This record gives sequence, C-alpha cells and structure tokens, in this order.
Amino acid sequence: MKSTKASVTCFMGMSLMLLLSVFFTLLEMVHYYALGKVEPLVSQISIESAFADYNRMLWEDYGILAIDASYGTGAFDLAKVTDRMRAYMNDNAGISTAKNASHGTSLLSMTSGEITVEQYGLLTDCHGVPFMQLAAKEELYETTGNVVGLLTENAKKIEAQENEQPNVDDILIDAKEALSDASNIAFELEQSGEYIADVSDMAPVEVDNPIESVESAAGGGWVSTVLPAGKTLSGAAMAGGERVSKRTLAVGSAPSDQSLSIDEKIFYLKFLIDHYSNFAHPKNHGGLQYELEYMVGGKTTDEENLSSVVNRLMLAREAANFAHIMADEAKQNEAYLLALAMVGFTANEAIIEATKMGIIAAWALAESVLDVRALLAGKRIALMKTAEEWTLGISMISAAFSTKMEAKDCAGGLTYEEYIYGFLLVMREKTLGLRGLDVLEDVLHHTQDYRYVKADQMIYCMKVDFSYEAAPLFLSFVVLLNDRPGAYHFGRQLSMTYIE
Repeated sequence: MKSTKASVTCFMGMSLMLLLSVFFTLLEMVHYYALGKVEPLVSQISIESAFADYNRMLWEDYGILAIDASYGTGAFDLAKVTDRMRAYMNDNAGISTAKNASHGTSLLSMTSGEITVEQYGLLTDCHGVPFMQLAAKEELYETTGNVVGLLTENAKKIEAQENEQPNVDDILIDAKEALSDASNIAFELEQSGEYIADVSDMAPVEVDNPIESVESAAGGGWVSTVLPAGKTLSGAAMAGGERVSKRTLAVGSAPSDQSLSIDEKIFYLKFLIDHYSNFAHPKNHGGLQYELEYMVGGKTTDEENLSSVVNRLMLAREAANFAHIMADEAKQNEAYLLALAMVGFTANEAIIEATKMGIIAAWALAESVLDVRALLAGKRIALMKTAEEWTLGISMISAAFSTKMEAKDCAGGLTYEEYIYGFLLVMREKTLGLRGLDVLEDVLHHTQDYRYVKADQMIYCMKVDFSYEAAPLFLSFVVLLNDRPGAYHFGRQLSMTYIE
C-alpha cells in the first residue's frame, strides 16, 4: 500500500488554520459592525421609554408632557431617571448591567456602562417658558379657524377701553359737591322764604338720587353686588408660601435663554381659557375653583381673585357705557332733565352740569353692574353697546343695586372668559408662566397619587450619555493572535424634548 507524505498534511493543516483565522476575523468584523448598529437603537429605546413615563394627569387633563423626576415622592433625584432607563433597556433590549450576566444565545449581547444625564430642563425654567410653550403647542393642535385672532383683536379693544377710562370717581365727587352746594342754596331759600324770580316755578323737587344709590352700593365692594341670582362664592384657598411663584425654585442645567414668541403667548392664553376653571364655567378641579381669576389676581383665595376680576370688569364696562351715553343725545337729555329736577332751582348752570355728569356716571356704572352680573351668569356683553342692547332706564338706576337684574344678552358680544383674555394679554410673561404653574401644582396636590409633585421637579428635556461594553465572540478562534482581545466600548449622546 502506498503511503502519504506527512509534509502534505502539515501544509494543509496550516492552510486550513490560516483560512479559519481569516474566516473568524471576518465574522468578528460583522459582529462588531452589528453591535454598532444595535447600540444606537438600544439607546433610543432607553431614552424614549423614559420619556414615555410622563405624568399621566398632566397629559390627560391638560395635554402637558413632563417627567416627574421624583416619581411621586417629592424628592428630586436624577438617579431614579437613569435607573428607569436601565430597567427599560434590560426589558426591551436585553441589555444587562452586570458584566458576567448570561445573555442566552444572543450574538449581540452588550453590558450597560454609565448612563449620565448631562443636561435637563424643568417646566419652571425661565419663569415657566417651557410650560407655556408646551401649553401653546397643545392649544395649537386643538384650535381651528381664526378664533385666536378674533380673541386678540377684541382683547386690544378692551385694553384701549381701560386706557380711555374716564375718572368716574372724580365725576361723582364733583356731582356730590354740586349737590351739597344745591342743598345749601335750598336751605338758604327755605330760610329766607324767597325764590329766584326767573325760576320761581322750580322749587326743590323730591326725586330718586342715583348718585347716592351708587355711593351706597360701592361701599361694600362689587362682588356681592354683581353676584347673579342663585350663585354663591367659593371659599377655596391656596397655600400661600409654597406656591411656585413664591418659593425658591430648582433650576435645570439646560440652556436657559428661552423666550416666548408672540404667537406662543397668544396660544398659551387660549390654553388657559380652555383648560382652567372660572366662576362662569366651573370645572370642579381640586383646590381653587376660580383658576382663571387667579391668573389675574394672584391672591390665595377664590373670593379675592374674583374681586380682582370684577373690579377690572367694572372699570372696562364703565368706560364703554359712559362713552355710549355721551354719544346718545336722547340719554343725555334724560340726564339733563333729571338734573334740572334735582338742582334746577339753583339756576346755577355749573351745578346743573356737574349733577348731569354725575347722573351719567351713575347710569353708566349701574349698567356696568348689570353687565358684569350677566357675564358671570354666562351671557355675552358687547364691547360697545347699541341702543337696542342697552338695558337700564334712567329711572331704574337704583334697581341695579337692589335687585338681581341682568343686562341683555348681546349676540355678538364677548363672554366672561374673553374679557379675562383681554386682561391677561397685557400681563408679563413671567407672571403668566409662574401663576399658571401655581394652578397646575395646586390641582395635582389635591389628588392622592400626585400630592407630593412639584412643578420644579418636572423634566421636559434631557441630554443623556450612554456607554456600553461587549466582548468579542470569534477572535478566540483566531490562533494567530498572541494576546487575548479586550472588550469593545461604545458610547452615544442623545437629546430629547417634548417641545419640538
């Protein structure tokens, strides 16, 4: 039998060994390439899963997305956030935190290294600008047509009315002085038994004095006067010192040069109108019931905040109603005739004119009482009324304060919320943002699950560094390597935000 030389077998063995080394090296290259593809997916899954763990109540009730970094405990801790990411990483991608952990038969096994939050932003940063941007974004999705444009146009008209406000108090003071002078003249005439020849047929006449009616009604504040029939005041209050707007806030590490655009402010105000409770349309949230009024007044009780809004409404309506009467010749004549009946016996044109202006001011104010009462009852009131929309006759001025009469509903007028929108439009962004967060936090604190949540622990954006290790799988079969290969190291930085 013919034998085979051993030299041929050695050559073949060495050739096979070399081919296998090349083969396993190529396999390892594929393995490394695949790890590089899997690593960014794992990181993305991790951060997206963390951002999916937002505060449910904020989202469901207000459409606001934010992560509670305390997870309901009230203790801010970024380690809790990174621990959640590791947990999601393990659950969704099988990434372990232990270097000797078993990965089963997976060829793409990796071990998580450090997860570090490099930057994070809080809802309260920049006086609540991120919160306002999120709210504006939510409202943008919900609003159709030119609703916001019409609101803003009307709001500017309300502001103009307030700026053109005649000094009704000064007019009434002048009228009271005129009445006092008339009273002195009447006393002197009565004492002397003489009447001025030209006006001997105009002795003092007993008539209802609208100026005195206004003075008496205004003495106790306007809230109780304008309250609609069947309505009662809320006694709810907010904890004063712990409010977002009054305490020292935590600050995020993300860049803090954010600012609110004009469009964002407008949509934010529409968000407040749609989502915050108010006297005319309560939503029965926990805590304050007049949330929209709190945005204007900033006081700790519902009654104080309602009073702030009512006073603003009275000023706005007084200006509009005073202007209406001054433009209506018939109403001016009525006021003049009443003034003649009251002080015409003095034959003093200055006294008569001052009394007439006082009557007009009282008439405008009385109509304003009816207007505000109607607004609180859910009716609409026009910015500038027509003669048909006017409610109160001059003989009924005192009835505005002694009864629960309401102004006529104006089909093209503004609602209570739309008037408040006008007040909010001229307020500072800082005040609007922090007071808005005051309300949200107050509502959360009146629920069992979120009673420890704080607005300055709510994260809206993060920049996170991820690192991983993976062991080579096939290099151990490459016999030409003299040293044992080390682990692969991967790293990635991802950013995520709810705003964009």
